[in-house]
Amino acid sequence: MLKPLLPFVFMLLYGVHPTPECGGTLRWDNKILIDPKGLSLFSKTPKPSTIHTVVGYTRPPIEQLRTNRGTIESKKVTVTAWLIGLGEEDNDQDYHLILCSLDFKDSMIAEIPDPTCNKLENFIGLRERYTAARDFITTEIDATPGAIHYLPAPVKVKVTGFLFFDRMAHGNGHARNGVEIHPVLKIWKVD
Repeated sequence: MLKPLLPFVFMLLYGVHPTPECGGTLRWDNKILIDPKGLSLFSKTPKPSTIHTVVGYTRPPIEQLRTNRGTIESKKVTVTAWLIGLGEEDNDQDYHLILCSLDFKDSMIAEIPDPTCNKLENFIGLRERYTAARDFITTEIDATPGAIHYLPAPVKVKVTGFLFFDRMAHGNGHARNGVEIHPVLKIWKVD
């Protein structure tokens, strides 16, 4: 009877904790790039784009987005933007980045998944990318992301990742069409 409990007792005694569950639900495998089509796109070369272009895409009907990765969501892009806000989301521990176009006329969200999410356990390459992107945020931008907040001054960055149509308007900075860069695979400062 006690034998099934031994692993949990060991974890409690020795400080080993199970990998956290992913908190997200809406098309979560697509968001973290482990859906079948997403995995085949991982090594795709990113195309330069702009926030203005990306937020101008027509949002596909919801029935096309249920479990599929549409044509636009197969785009791996690199945008240059102003990072104006960030934080760690409560529900899924993703880093939520608020990006603005260089002319400050358009905004969108980019998200860096939590690399300790249990669904990523067998995806070392993705975990490494998400870890490096999050390390950039904590070492170069904000050591303690905490609740989503605006930065004291914008930081010019380049962000590479895949486009994803998320729920409309579920926080500050979202694009008018609900498009995000999710997941972010790389982020760095530029002059």
